[in-house]
Amino acid sequence: MLSCRRDVNVRFMDPDAWCEVYGILLRKFDQNNKGWRDLLFRLWVARVLNHTLYFVSKGYDYAMKNLNDMIGSFAKRGRLGKK
Repeated sequence: MLSCRRDVNVRFMDPDAWCEVYGILLRKFDQNNKGWRDLLFRLWVARVLNHTLYFVSKGYDYAMKNLNDMIGSFAKRGRLGKK
């Protein structure tokens, strides 16, 4: 995570990778399986920490622009709301 903060070329998961991974995890998710719950939670926490360390540390406007751009690109590609 520290490497993600220091080096602009290092990311935990870029937005496209995160969208793919998250979609697969949700489709295969088994709520009764503690391993699945732990994995999904830890990946989500790592993604939030990465966003916080890199984007939020640069300021509110920068962080919000990044989130809006990411969501906009997913919407344009039709990757939101699909199962």
